Amino acid sequence: MEEDDETLVNRVLESVGVPKLSSVAGNNQPLPTAASSASQAPAMSSSVQLAHDINYTDQSLDLEMQFPSTNLSMNGQLGEDNSSLDDTVSYNDLFQGYYDDGTTPDWMWAGMLAPEVEKAFGQTPINWNASLLPGGEDTQNEDDAHPDIVSQIAARFGSLQIAPDGKLRYFGTPANAHLLHNNRMWSNSSTQRSLQLDGTRLLRGAELDLDVDPTFEEHLIKTYFSWHNSCHPVVDEAMYWSSKNNSEENNDGNGFSSPVLTNAMCAIGAGYEARYHSALVTFPRPLADFFAERAKTLLEVELDSPCVSTVQALLLLSSHEAGYQRIARSWLYGGMAMRLCFDLGLHIDTNIYVQQGIISAAESRARRSAFWGSYVMNYRASFSLGRPFTLDASEITVSKPGASVNTPAINAAPTSWNEYPSSSATQASPALDSAQAASELADAISEQRVTLCDMVEPIARALYGNTVISNKSLQELSDRASSSMFRWKKNLPSTLRLAEDEQSKAAPQILVLHLEYHYLAILLHRPWTSRRLQPVPAQGHGYRQARKICVTSACEMANILLKFEKHYGYRRLNVETLQILPSAALILIFATVSVSDSGDKAAHIATNLNTVLRALDELSSSYACAREHLESLLLIQQTWHNTSKGSSGKRAAAPEELARSMKRGKI
Repeated sequence: MEEDDETLVNRVLESVGVPKLSSVAGNNQPLPTAASSASQAPAMSSSVQLAHDINYTDQSLDLEMQFPSTNLSMNGQLGEDNSSLDDTVSYNDLFQGYYDDGTTPDWMWAGMLAPEVEKAFGQTPINWNASLLPGGEDTQNEDDAHPDIVSQIAARFGSLQIAPDGKLRYFGTPANAHLLHNNRMWSNSSTQRSLQLDGTRLLRGAELDLDVDPTFEEHLIKTYFSWHNSCHPVVDEAMYWSSKNNSEENNDGNGFSSPVLTNAMCAIGAGYEARYHSALVTFPRPLADFFAERAKTLLEVELDSPCVSTVQALLLLSSHEAGYQRIARSWLYGGMAMRLCFDLGLHIDTNIYVQQGIISAAESRARRSAFWGSYVMNYRASFSLGRPFTLDASEITVSKPGASVNTPAINAAPTSWNEYPSSSATQASPALDSAQAASELADAISEQRVTLCDMVEPIARALYGNTVISNKSLQELSDRASSSMFRWKKNLPSTLRLAEDEQSKAAPQILVLHLEYHYLAILLHRPWTSRRLQPVPAQGHGYRQARKICVTSACEMANILLKFEKHYGYRRLNVETLQILPSAALILIFATVSVSDSGDKAAHIATNLNTVLRALDELSSSYACAREHLESLLLIQQTWHNTSKGSSGKRAAAPEELARSMKRGKI
């Protein structure tokens, strides 16, 4: 190599923390990789690993400084060309260590390559440290002259600001809202529609302006809080009632109750009632659909100036639409809720705003509940449908449920739950206020549910969305996630565990939490039930272990359903839990056709399958999706049974009880 070329290359290598070329001419030894020279380049970020050696041939020098060549899986997990899953790289790490305070942002190599640029193009060398302003003055001391202005220009992260509609919203620094310091006057040119006036007109046009008895409305709301919100917390109950009681018209401006949210809660609450009710004649429209249509009609007005209750209403409408098998609209509402979370800044820590008196501690808590409810529900929808839904966890600074410093510490043994209608066996502990006890249990459940989502999200994304990751890397990710889930279950607080005693009674939200755990276990191991998809050479526990875990989890889900049926009845299962039951049924159908004998094992599996199908049948009177799931599963069962009989004469016939049920069309 020519001396000038070697000097130029060494400058490039030095800037990225890679050892220089040897000065001995004709040295054809391969250069060390960045990983092997990490100890010699301490200034370089440890997260950045160069995946390929820098090699050169006798004819030319091939300087290919590359990051991992294969695509990265979610959360930075490496693809198939990488042998270690511990080598991760994030977007923020890519250029860390390549810049310093003296490097121009216009071109990172500018100061280093100026002489070469002059030599190549015959131009006058540029003074990269001089100002480009007229006069070419040195800008070294400009920060000292205008420190406040420079700090505002260079700010990277935004904050909550008062928007033109008078409500707090999150604006990043590119929006320039941080420069106004919440002093911008409300816009007089914007037309604010009123839910009271425009909403009434829209309801009248849609023939939805029936008078709802306040007592019946309250009954549906309490039913929602007792059976749905307790299992999938979205609405802070205390904050909702406080806001609603402040004004009958909900114009107090705090944004934690609205007619849209009230109708959405009534729609969910009506799912636990009969399709039609004498207290409100909505025939031929079902009662739940009536309230849902009212919420969707009023939503059009509220989206002009959304608030926290808008996020909550969208999440409940997403659940309602999923119950009626309107998947596209359900997915859309969930995505809208997540977008509004970022619009309202629900993802950021609000402790400083509480300390400054901008919002109250109760409002901070309600905002946190809405965000994590949206977080979990959107990931659950993503898992169930096998669709991508990506969140950047580094942007989330709000504390997780049960970890807020603005609220009382969570009781070490939260066991209380307010059943509605109440029964003496499930009353809250007299040592605690009933609302506080229910809130503490909800926080404890939410904390565990968020932890589960965080464990499963990377591997679920890789299993059902990454097409380039190798089976070897995928298997290692799966084993790691499985171990985390097993530890999670083992380390659950004693008050959130299920007693082995069949007669013991657990709160419904605890039963639902364990149903979700086993559902995620099936989701994680289901792709590995095939022998053909195992890595080569073999690694991990193999397809037999994956099948065993799936079948065991499906049977456990059936046992939990039996406990729920005994103490509460299947009609009290919420619509979100309904969505995970078909996965258990499918695994049990697979087990019935894969078992070659008709002994106790086959009978046990058939009994568990019958339990899951009965639950779907019971729920079909309230939710159309339950009937569709049931019919699809019975069709799959018949198809697989016929296929297994045709391929092997030794296969046993389906259990007589299930066969008779299939002929009747009802389980």
